[in-house]
Amino acid sequence: MRSDEITARDDVKESVMAKSKLEELHDKMDKVSSPLDLRRENYLNTLKKLRLQLCGYFFNDKSQGLLERAANGQQWFDWESMKPRLENCLPEEQLLAERADELQSQSPTRISITEALDYQIAESKLSLNPVKMGYAFQPEKPYTPKAQLFMQQFAGALSIYRVYLGIYEIYCRNYPFLKVDAHKDCLEKAKAMQKEMQKAQYDAALLFHEAKANARDIKMLLAAIREGQDDFDHAMKLQAAHMANQFESAARAIEDCYKQHPNNSLLFFAMDSEWQRLLKGIAADLFDNQYTYSSLAGTLTILPKFMETVIAEITHFYMAVCENQIPYRAEILRNALSLTSEVMTKLRVDAAIQDVSLELETITPTPAVQPLNFPSLYALYGGGLYRNSTGIDVPEGTSHAWDSAPYPSSQQ
Repeated sequence: MRSDEITARDDVKESVMAKSKLEELHDKMDKVSSPLDLRRENYLNTLKKLRLQLCGYFFNDKSQGLLERAANGQQWFDWESMKPRLENCLPEEQLLAERADELQSQSPTRISITEALDYQIAESKLSLNPVKMGYAFQPEKPYTPKAQLFMQQFAGALSIYRVYLGIYEIYCRNYPFLKVDAHKDCLEKAKAMQKEMQKAQYDAALLFHEAKANARDIKMLLAAIREGQDDFDHAMKLQAAHMANQFESAARAIEDCYKQHPNNSLLFFAMDSEWQRLLKGIAADLFDNQYTYSSLAGTLTILPKFMETVIAEITHFYMAVCENQIPYRAEILRNALSLTSEVMTKLRVDAAIQDVSLELETITPTPAVQPLNFPSLYALYGGGLYRNSTGIDVPEGTSHAWDSAPYPSSQQ
């Protein structure tokens, strides 16, 4: 084998190794983030399912049978007036997100969707008071027996819905440290410039200008390669503890709801009540069927194994990010800088051979001459308008989309 063939083979091998390193780091990050992404998607679907199940249980034709004669010391349950207020307590998660945004404008602190639910329930004026486990129905005067049971179950269902929202919200959180969009953009620009140079004709000066700008962006990203690491480290440790607490709260809420409202039918040992079937379905969805129950004792118990699996996933994700995120960012930028440098070097060499400049030509616009005998529109309107860089007249003090910097939501 000739020496030039060996050299070419070695060059290809080195290129493949460099590419494999980037892919390897990407695969490591994807491997630990995929389970969390899958759970987020799953919990969104089951959250929607849970809401529909609760609406189906509480808002049906049977609920109209809650009309009973009120005894002394009891208040009458008016279903027609109560139903809209009850429905207002079970909004979709998207409506809660919108309500959280509305409340956010009035608060200096971040408003969560669970806090938005608290606000919705408080507005209903239904004596559904917040307690440690969620909500409790605490009227000044009790309703009739059927209505009282209905409202107690409704409070328990809202407690489950609230903690379910909290779990989903944790999975939706985003961290700036996980973002590599800007890093990948630099790499894609470098690849695009190399592809442009393969064309028969291209604007060398413009390409050189773009390459220099890309190199500057890369160097800025390298200087900030650890940005967000400390915040991520702190937040993830809190998140693991918060997630464990949320799942424990969900387990207690389901177990308490099951025990507080037992099956009083004669065939309780052979057939579940509608309430028990509802709670078993919720437990199956949230805890992946990791529960046991006793018809004789009237209890349902969530097994800790599932919660251990969830916490292990979060811990594994945290450790993998701490180990690989900075090398992953660095490898993307290393590839981007290498390709960009190749472009700039080739352009410089070609320009030297052809004795041409790589500087962009600048054209100074000729200022327009104002007619001497007529005032400008600006003068006619008393300076109330000004002309922006696009040539469009807009009122003074108007904010512009181009004056605002975009904000960051995940690992790409």
